[in-house]
Amino acid sequence: MTNRIKEFASWFSIGLILIALLALGAYQTRVFGVDAIQVEGAVRLSAEEILDAAHIDHKQMLWNLDVNQVEANLSNLPWIREVHLKRVLPSSIEIEVDERQPSYSIQLEDGKRVLMDQDGIFLDRQADDEAGIQFAAAIETPLDIQYGKPPLNVSADRWNCFLKILNWSGTLVGETKFRLTALTEEEMQFWLTDALKVEIMDMNDGEYIVDMLARILTDLHRREISAGTIRLESGYDARFVQAE
Repeated sequence: MTNRIKEFASWFSIGLILIALLALGAYQTRVFGVDAIQVEGAVRLSAEEILDAAHIDHKQMLWNLDVNQVEANLSNLPWIREVHLKRVLPSSIEIEVDERQPSYSIQLEDGKRVLMDQDGIFLDRQADDEAGIQFAAAIETPLDIQYGKPPLNVSADRWNCFLKILNWSGTLVGETKFRLTALTEEEMQFWLTDALKVEIMDMNDGEYIVDMLARILTDLHRREISAGTIRLESGYDARFVQAE
């Protein structure tokens, strides 16, 4: 009889412990479970788009949230440059995003227009009713476009060299559209105006190219020459062929 009482007491104690643990878990979920998410800094993206991409489980405990994973999820959105996530006790999360700003309206080979920032990241299709971007560029050479990334078929050095020239050309040409017609590892061709072409061979030194072009264009302007071809080749040789 005594053994049965002890056995019953043991099972009763275990039952009480299990009930207490379940009650504690329910309490923690109710108090510390994620129940509010605040999004700050979003302009292009809606809060719904950000929350969908974050993949935050509202049933999980606040301290179990993998901050790095959520930030990585959001960094996959093309418009997001940086994102920071903060836990706010007892049950809230703050998501602060820094969005990319479109600097160029790029017209591709197929005639479609996409938005690109100054870092050369392609953002999204340009809406038909979207306000004009400050400076437009036409790209006739094939580029493998994926939103949220630079071109997949151009090396980082070559693309950064091109961006250096593109960002500089906007201050020089004004409303005239920059037109790129060739971009490979060996050759780059573009038009600064409808009559002034630039050919660059085997060079990735963007700073030097920009400096050399500025010097040549200053001389051409002084001589009132506006049509022809500027050629820069490996070895840093430069020459100008005036259009007939």
